Amino acid sequence: MYSDILHLAHPVSPRHRPMNRPDRAAQFSPFAALVGLDAAIDHTARAKRDDVEYSQYADELLEWNLQILQMQYDNDIS
Repeated sequence: MYSDILHLAHPVSPRHRPMNRPDRAAQFSPFAALVGLDAAIDHTARAKRDDVEYSQYADELLEWNLQILQMQYDNDIS
């Protein structure tokens, strides 16, 4: 049962150091399961971006959120 293993220590390899998040993610980046998906998403994003008009408040809010995400990403890498 899950309760039997819930509080056990996480196994740690004696030969390999733990990988950080960006290195673990890089293992899967070359894999493209859906060929052409990125191009389709870019095409749709361009079409939608041209249709939307943002207010100055929305621009400031987006910029603020991007800054927070960038700080969190920078902290994860460190």
